[in-house]
Amino acid sequence: MIKLPSVFSSGALYQQNSVLNIRGTSCGAVEAVLSSDTIFSSSVAEPVSDGSFTLTLSTPAASLSPYTITLTDRGDNSVLTLDNILFGELWLASGQSNMELQNLSIDTCEEYLDSIIDMPIRIYYQNVLANKPFDDSDLALPMPIEPTDILEGKWCDPSDRQSVMEISAVATAFAKRLYQLYKQNGQEIPVGFLNSTIGGTRIEAWLPIEDIDDDDESAVGNVVKPAPETWNTFEGGNFQQTTALYNLKIHPLRGVKTAGVLWYQGESNIGRPQSTERYKRYLNRYHNTYSKLFAAKKDFPMVMSLLYPYPYGNSGECRMTCINNAMSEMARDNIDRFLAVPIHDLSPIWGYEPCYHPIHPTNKYPLGERMAEALWNRFTAPTLKSVEANGNKLLLTFDNLDGELTICGNRLRGLYIRGEGTEYLEAEGTVVDGDKLCVWHKHISAPVHAAYQAISLSLGGNLFGRHLAVAPFATEDPHNLIIQGKPWLFTDKNHEWFTFSNGPADSNPNIFMHPVWQPIGDCELCTDPVFKRTDASLRLCGETSIFGAYVKSRPYNDLDLQNYAELHFTLLNAAAVSERGGSVRAELHFVSEQNGEYILTRYAERISEPKWGWAKFRIVFGTLPDDKITRLALVFDTASHPYKFVNIDELSLVPKLSETAGQTLNTDPTDLSAATPISSH
Repeated sequence: MIKLPSVFSSGALYQQNSVLNIRGTSCGAVEAVLSSDTIFSSSVAEPVSDGSFTLTLSTPAASLSPYTITLTDRGDNSVLTLDNILFGELWLASGQSNMELQNLSIDTCEEYLDSIIDMPIRIYYQNVLANKPFDDSDLALPMPIEPTDILEGKWCDPSDRQSVMEISAVATAFAKRLYQLYKQNGQEIPVGFLNSTIGGTRIEAWLPIEDIDDDDESAVGNVVKPAPETWNTFEGGNFQQTTALYNLKIHPLRGVKTAGVLWYQGESNIGRPQSTERYKRYLNRYHNTYSKLFAAKKDFPMVMSLLYPYPYGNSGECRMTCINNAMSEMARDNIDRFLAVPIHDLSPIWGYEPCYHPIHPTNKYPLGERMAEALWNRFTAPTLKSVEANGNKLLLTFDNLDGELTICGNRLRGLYIRGEGTEYLEAEGTVVDGDKLCVWHKHISAPVHAAYQAISLSLGGNLFGRHLAVAPFATEDPHNLIIQGKPWLFTDKNHEWFTFSNGPADSNPNIFMHPVWQPIGDCELCTDPVFKRTDASLRLCGETSIFGAYVKSRPYNDLDLQNYAELHFTLLNAAAVSERGGSVRAELHFVSEQNGEYILTRYAERISEPKWGWAKFRIVFGTLPDDKITRLALVFDTASHPYKFVNIDELSLVPKLSETAGQTLNTDPTDLSAATPISSH
């Protein structure tokens, strides 16, 4: 009697114009015939001593017509028939929880799944960790230390709504969009994927033992490589052991060929020393190993989603950029094998009500469709190529723009620069010659490094190539990179994606849009697109002569004002707070174990004459205590002035060690006469 792994069963979709290596056990020689109206291919295989066999069938071109595979065991004359078999484009969808995130987790899933009900899409729905419905206790199950075929699954299609609700939303959207692209091109090609995912796993768990470095450490414990004496001793972390998921979930799929891999993983690899180079090394090995195992042809793309902003590490740490750099650089240097798809420009919405987690944004349908578009057009995220210093400016060049570089919006956002020994500040910038970016900050006279979309919770990056957002990058080692966001310096909007969490250890992080500036007392506060110096100003109106607004220190947006010498800003109704007894002051709220809560006050001075009601002011911080600053308040006293309001605009911080206070720096982006390379990627 013939027995086959469940990946070889009725209702399947296999890769077109390739081969299918059917594995199983039998009593005697096995004959296989692949047929529709006529026989397309056939094969005979003898079992080896343990009764196992492997036979190879050639597969036809894609078609909506179903095929049948008939297997006959010549040992006992039993027959096994696999019917309703389609051939088309088959993909492996793998990774951790963001690839695993199910359709049922998306609020629009019913409508989306209705839209694919008649499409020729097939999914191999692999069991998670055991051949039973998954529950959390499965995480402590013993994992195989050697490759095994014990894990099963089943083939399904969109008509099986219950099963499809439980498979990858990203891969579902990818399959839908890829089918549509083929159809728009005049081709009816069925599309399918092997759904092999589980959350909380590092890339090392998906690799065979021969791909693991001798000095590698496991995600749980300090296991160098799988060893019998320590294997399966990690309780709820057994599934995370190095090689465990390759042994359990990938090995049973061998024999099936695919067009490539969809990969969404990396969150669990964040924070490792040298994680950028390590992750690049393992990506390369992953591709080499999986192409040998699954590639239907030489072209075997690995379409990778970059990671979404989330508070990884301690406040200010930019650990996410380690993995994003690794993926985008691999794609830049090996576009024939890797494609990197950025996602920081997608909506950050997440399903908080059913107790999901903000590390799992539910933007999976646009992401899956974007991955299909990237594959179809063979474009990858534009990636930093080189950096040149030019006086007080940096000139950045990019690969894979596929057209001109574009700043979406009125000004560049999300790109930070620093000078030698100074903090990172958000830069201004403009596109030069269509494909280069010139950046500067008016208080940084000699910038040496740049970082884009690197802050853990930053959603502001607005650099785009023709098709995709520019990939996050950092010109210095992102593992040691610290950048504190300063959204309160920008008055064109008064909301930001904030958290009250201190990192992934918080089981219930509060990550939503929160106000940036908040009024003090009865003060009214709003953004003002009419009276402004930039895109919009912040307008404060008081019911009494004294009013104000404040910003809080938040994780990843610390008020680290000890690192800065001055705060500059421009005020409308300047005369009200600088004449006839009026004033502007900053109140800095501190807290420490020794001193408790206390406030220090710094008064502003006007540094320009009022013009059309506007004037420039500055606050000199002087020497500030090292205690944590919890709040910065700006308090305005209009004294006897009839108008009880101010508009705040053009806020900027002057770093300590800066030599630019009172200077006018060259911000002409066309003046690049002194460009000097400082980094080449």
